[in-house]
Amino acid sequence: MEQRRHEMMNDPMRWTRRLAVVALLLTFVMIVLGSYVRLSKAGLSCPSWPLCYGHVTPPGVPQASDIAHATTAVGDTAAREWKEMIHRYVAGTLGMTIFALLLVSIRNRKQMGQPVKLTAFISLWVIVQALLGMVTVTLLLDPLIVTGHLIGGMVMLGTLLWLVFRSSRLMRLGPTELGRVALMGGLRLWAGLALLVVCTQIFLGAWTSTNYAAWACYGFPTCNGHWWPEGMDFDKAFVFWHRLGIDYQGGVLGGGARVAIQVVHRIGAMVTTLVVGGLGLYLVLTTKVGKLRILGVCLLASLALQLALGISMVSFGLPFYIEWAHTPGAALLLSAVISVNFLLWSTGYAYVHGRVGSVVYGQV
Repeated sequence: MEQRRHEMMNDPMRWTRRLAVVALLLTFVMIVLGSYVRLSKAGLSCPSWPLCYGHVTPPGVPQASDIAHATTAVGDTAAREWKEMIHRYVAGTLGMTIFALLLVSIRNRKQMGQPVKLTAFISLWVIVQALLGMVTVTLLLDPLIVTGHLIGGMVMLGTLLWLVFRSSRLMRLGPTELGRVALMGGLRLWAGLALLVVCTQIFLGAWTSTNYAAWACYGFPTCNGHWWPEGMDFDKAFVFWHRLGIDYQGGVLGGGARVAIQVVHRIGAMVTTLVVGGLGLYLVLTTKVGKLRILGVCLLASLALQLALGISMVSFGLPFYIEWAHTPGAALLLSAVISVNFLLWSTGYAYVHGRVGSVVYGQV
């Protein structure tokens, strides 16, 4: 016990790991809150940025009870303002945590394994996210900007998860398992493909949501009673830039374009099911590496959750909380795929380069 305590006290990655975990949790909370703000139509409730009408708190609603009310009320203006500002408060806390992470990494940069470049990238990315958040409001919820903001949050989540793995022992394997993973070249490519497919599907899901196309198709597996609906307008469905000055809340696309977006998203879901589901089954049924089997179960569980949420949305008329849960579900699926990629790619690299005995696992 004393030796373990001594190792923890002398661990150069201790504060990097702790701050990375806090930032990762805050990022997930941000994704959950961002989805709630968007779906409850509170995105333009505070049109100025970063304050709300020039105030730190929404003006005219000083009671703390309004904060609790904001989590349940959808139509009340004061509640909408609090939703937006709570989202901004969490964003500010996340930004300060990430900059503290950067300072710790720079201060300890001479110690082995300090991920200075990675923390610098995350710090720059949080600035990009803040700018996207500002432009989201000033450009009146432009679908391209809102989609970019959501994708940026997912990038932040994935990068911080990678940093947590690098700075911890969560993915440490024994020599025998390292050797087995090093020989899984084809599986690494499959995992990389799964990551690409999931990222593409997240983009399609974000584009569906920001263009208010989720309601364009009712029923499953058909869309409004048809396998291939007539009148789909693919030419306008993926026009990424419109003129300035449009209020995009509620969407501006016609019904044919929205149906086309929804159908493409469903096709993407089928491809994701085949690629990610196949990878998860392979990991569970064939691999002899225990952590890969566990991650295979996580892949299958998160994929099943997303499919259940997506099917429930279109089958039951877009219940608010099911639609809200679909974005955090995507974050969980992305996290599972990134975890598999980390275990396969970083381990294999360390083993192939003959540094298994000396490398601190994950710091490659």
